[in-house]
Amino acid sequence: MLTHLSHRRLDAVVAVGEPAAETGYGLLLAREDIFLAVASDHPLGTRERLD
Repeated sequence: MLTHLSHRRLDAVVAVGEPAAETGYGLLLAREDIFLAVASDHPLGTRERLD
């Protein structure tokens, strides 16, 4: 999608992560916690936090 932005096929892109400088101007819209839900018997189910 950033390729389309740089070729002016799109006016804006909402993406995860910081864009590279060559793709144009980037603006942070929000900073949110991301949560992962897994089954209780999943290997990650016993973890309190992922780093």
